[in-house]
Amino acid sequence: IHLYPNPVTEFVNIDFSDFNIDNASIYVTNILGKTVTAAVNGDFNGITSLDVRELEPGMYFLMVKSQNTNVSLPFVIE
Repeated sequence: IHLYPNPVTEFVNIDFSDFNIDNASIYVTNILGKTVTAAVNGDFNGITSLDVRELEPGMYFLMVKSQNTNVSLPFVIE
């Protein structure tokens, strides 16, 4: 799983091209671990875009969780 661009200004793209993740949740947490946005119980494959325009500039973590996957990827919003 890859995300780009990094740093982000409007949309973060999550590339699931090498994976087909069913019944997963995507969370964005701030540096303190607070969930600031989420996409819950979706099937993800290919490229998914997440709108981050409402979030303040800073360091965040994109977390993908499913029964078989638990990934945390850091990114910066400018």
